[in-house]
Amino acid sequence: MRNSYSSSKISQPKEIEQTFDLYAEDFDRWFSENKKIYLSELYALQACRPYGRILDVGVGTGVFASKLGVEVGIDVSAVMLEKSRKRGIDVVQADVKALPLRSRSFNTVISTFTICFVNHVQGMLEEACRVLKHGGMFVLGEITLDSAWGKVYSKRGRAGHRFYSKASFFTYSQTVKMLSSSTFSITSVYGTLDFGPEDEPSVETPTELKPDDYDSVSRFGFIAIASTSPFMN
Repeated sequence: MRNSYSSSKISQPKEIEQTFDLYAEDFDRWFSENKKIYLSELYALQACRPYGRILDVGVGTGVFASKLGVEVGIDVSAVMLEKSRKRGIDVVQADVKALPLRSRSFNTVISTFTICFVNHVQGMLEEACRVLKHGGMFVLGEITLDSAWGKVYSKRGRAGHRFYSKASFFTYSQTVKMLSSSTFSITSVYGTLDFGPEDEPSVETPTELKPDDYDSVSRFGFIAIASTSPFMN
């Protein structure tokens, strides 16, 4: 189904879908206007070495997926999916907690800036686990609440920002617990944006971090976590 999309029943909050439909152009433009930040985040995701047949859960406009070899992208926003389609990605409009995809059909699942917009993260992670092949990789990229960036974005959300007001950011510790509860074991962590939201941005080489070094992880605005599930059946 190259460059086409279908839909399945959507159970994520309609408000999320409508917001990203309405502001898809603004969302997409942000990455070109903040290229140094975008590239730093992209390099951290690439450091996790996604491989094989790759699915992006919460693909958005495809700015990351198109550079990571993603074959299929899932999102609730039809407008964003159209932008992903134009970037060469097969797209499906669906709830990230009910993927209309066969079990054990992907080597890697990627999800970037998505868990903060999902109302049942555990369901999303369980679905990611289901569609992964044995020995597959799950790559999660997020802004964590314990970073300077997460705190600023959270504050902007409370002030009514069109995107951040719909988001619930998690600390690194909370993220680790959610992954563990879904049988994922962390294999590597990379951090970037080792500067604050008010600082002059620069393109950074990602820093490999120890998964249990919580203090070091919190220094970085963006983290990419690679994990596997030993209990996939």
